[in-house]
Amino acid sequence: MLYLQACYYVVLMGVVVFAGPGSAPLNLQVLMSTYLGGAGFVLMLDSDRKPRIIYRHGDSITAIQARTVSDQTVVLLQGDFGVSVHKGSIGTPIWEHALKCGGQNCTSDIGSDGQVAVLDINGKMLHSYDSTGRETGHIAVGVSGHNPQDVAVDPVNKHIVYAMFFQSRPHHIPVQVPCIIAYSYDLQTNIWTDYCVSANEDFVTDNMADSRAQHLYYDDVENKLYMSGYTDGGNSIFRYDPLVIRNNNNSLQGLSIMPDPQKPHYDKYTDTWGIHGAHSINFLARINPKDGAVEEGEFFITRLGNNNGNSISGIDITVGANGQVFVAQSCTSSIENRDNITINGQHVGAYGGGDAVLLGMCSEHSESDYITINQISETGRATTTSDQFVLVVLQVAATSSSIVG
Repeated sequence: MLYLQACYYVVLMGVVVFAGPGSAPLNLQVLMSTYLGGAGFVLMLDSDRKPRIIYRHGDSITAIQARTVSDQTVVLLQGDFGVSVHKGSIGTPIWEHALKCGGQNCTSDIGSDGQVAVLDINGKMLHSYDSTGRETGHIAVGVSGHNPQDVAVDPVNKHIVYAMFFQSRPHHIPVQVPCIIAYSYDLQTNIWTDYCVSANEDFVTDNMADSRAQHLYYDDVENKLYMSGYTDGGNSIFRYDPLVIRNNNNSLQGLSIMPDPQKPHYDKYTDTWGIHGAHSINFLARINPKDGAVEEGEFFITRLGNNNGNSISGIDITVGANGQVFVAQSCTSSIENRDNITINGQHVGAYGGGDAVLLGMCSEHSESDYITINQISETGRATTTSDQFVLVVLQVAATSSSIVG
């Protein structure tokens, strides 16, 4: 177990994990899915991390999410079978729909009102379902070179929020542009957009960095939307206020970058100085889901021993019950002298291509702590939290692994 800022961190090896709210029925503390012998399994662990329920599914399960809906825990499963919604005791689904969601083909979310959004990445369709499983809308996405990334449900404002990026060619030089769109539940009305500048925009400069909106998470406690994105340089569109862009006819022309209160530099890891060439920089944003206003946006990098900037990528983002933000990340060679380091009795060994990082910080981003888990190739697919648990999916590079703390 790892301890940080009054939260316990548990690291599990697996496929996809969920840590449910501490107040959930049945003393639900940890819910996780795994794959064994051609079938998917869901394990519910109690507060002592002992198995309480083991549910076997005939197909692999690629994602799992849970929310408290009308004071009951409701679980959303996603996999080769499509999507299904269950009560907290799992078992027979409340409803299910057959979709082609094997592997990483889909991403999905469920709101605290039971509304479900499913993004079919390969099929380039976005679906919306109410709490009974009735489809309330579907639209084609990913057209005209758009690359679907993630989806989130905002139950307060009744929005389905969709993240993607597309390729633009200012000055005839290709650049990736992020885009976040909030739709009505029926997917017929576009409520607001962030960063979605015109494909004809010249981006003020001819060396604008590639940028992507990649991962979304809606926080039920503070009713905020969080986004984890990517850019390959400090000269990114993420430096600009999307509300100002919107009010400027979706153009960057004549605009100044966000002021420091919106884009603060707390330490050398939240400033992009000293990073040269094409690197991966993680961008995190706290967004007001009502109108898409970015309340705070921050760049994150790692640094080598000589203080030169180094790459880090965001894998997923989540928020705990106490408002803390957690990001699963993968960074490039962050452990110096690793061949000669032993942690918890385990030899770290040669560089394997990526180090897993768990970033924990308060909601206003002013305090942050990094946890690096060694002997793995990189952080895996997701992190999710409660007020007690943070779980991270890891890709193991060695035959044995260790938890470092």
